[in-house]
Amino acid sequence: MSDGARRLPQGLEIRAATPDDRPAIIELCRISLGWDDDPRFEQLYAWKHDDNPFGASPTWVATDAGRIVGLRAFLRWEFIRNGQVLRAVRAVDTATHPHYQGKGLFTALTMHGLAELAADGVDFVFNTPNDKSRPGYLKMGWHEVGRFPSAMRFAGPLSALASVRSRTASGHWSLPLTIGEPFDAWLDHTEHSDDARPMPTAADALTTNVGRRFLLWRYGNALLGYRAVPQGRGAVIVRARRRGLADELVLLHAIDLSMVQADDVAAKALKQSGCNHCMRTGPPRVRSGFLPLPGGGPMLTFRALKSMTKPALGDWQLGMGDIELF
Repeated sequence: MSDGARRLPQGLEIRAATPDDRPAIIELCRISLGWDDDPRFEQLYAWKHDDNPFGASPTWVATDAGRIVGLRAFLRWEFIRNGQVLRAVRAVDTATHPHYQGKGLFTALTMHGLAELAADGVDFVFNTPNDKSRPGYLKMGWHEVGRFPSAMRFAGPLSALASVRSRTASGHWSLPLTIGEPFDAWLDHTEHSDDARPMPTAADALTTNVGRRFLLWRYGNALLGYRAVPQGRGAVIVRARRRGLADELVLLHAIDLSMVQADDVAAKALKQSGCNHCMRTGPPRVRSGFLPLPGGGPMLTFRALKSMTKPALGDWQLGMGDIELF
């Protein structure tokens, strides 16, 4: 039993989740995270944690007399650096039953999971927690890497006004889009190589271990409505979502396109989509109409599980598709 498990209140236990736990896990998420009876939540959970080509998500539950009252899941991820594959996980889904909040379940489950992941040979954990949850992670040994450079392009002055007034959490589900085509359909008739990673900007840059199978899993999910907007043999991958009073087009990934080309395609897609603005990671490019994101981009945090120095912010080459919450 881990140190985290020993800190639990008497009567509570931590164990690895099993397939038979899925109904109870979904019910816990409905109670603690506000999920409604929309079947898409359960479908999304299965896609994310069961179908990931990097492997099923390591997941632990806290129980009280056999009843599941806490959840902690880590999403497996892989990076390439200097030709070497690094095994990582994203700290993602966590839930605690309202009657058990404030009893240390989040910390106990997380620390228990970290010990198991380290024993499994995982190199590090990364995530982009919000301002509310970040202090808890920092207390458990996470470190801030920095805010990703991010930029947005407005569709026009009125759209800019609506967007600036809508700096709040985005909606969970995508808005319908008709631009381009569904990503899986585009990939099916496209003959680009299996290696669709961007060219690294530094020799030791960390890039997601992208291949055709990963792309199909990541963006072929109809639940989130990803679209490929083609340009030549390449494309940008986008989706639309509601953010406050504004409709936001997100540029998640570019395949076989330079940043300048991707910005040009995104600008056309923004106009065709009817959204108020387009958002992406990466430095602003005023010439392309992409201005600095107000308040900066997502804050990346990191926790080593092996003897590993925290990579500098400039060593991470990640797009929105690598870090968006889904």
